[in-house]
Amino acid sequence: MNLVETQVNTPFVATKEAIKLAGGPTATAKYFGVSRSAIHQWVERGCPANRVLALSRLVDGRILPEEIRPDVFILD
Repeated sequence: MNLVETQVNTPFVATKEAIKLAGGPTATAKYFGVSRSAIHQWVERGCPANRVLALSRLVDGRILPEEIRPDVFILD
């Protein structure tokens, strides 16, 4: 079930949930080769568009790219 189906569909909630599913900020930061601080900025400001597909793949598509950045990826 993705976030759209659960009605929790704001980009910031989707990003936070994806990070949680990926093992938390530390694990996500390690995967992307960035600092934990950078990951926390994703939650506050939004995930960078060039990281969205990889973040979605990291959580096996449980959070869709269009949920993380609906301004970049079209929600069908």
